[in-house]
Amino acid sequence: MFITRGIPAICEFGPNGAGVHAPDEYVELDSLIDTIRIFARVIVDFLG
Repeated sequence: MFITRGIPAICEFGPNGAGVHAPDEYVELDSLIDTIRIFARVIVDFLG
């Protein structure tokens, strides 16, 4: 989303899914859990 608008970005990161902002939007629960674990690890590493 950022790169297509000319805004520098490293990457987009988050759970897998489809239908962004549509009535049938969804995320895959396994990928949501993986994403939460990664964010939690980043926070713990950052805060020490």
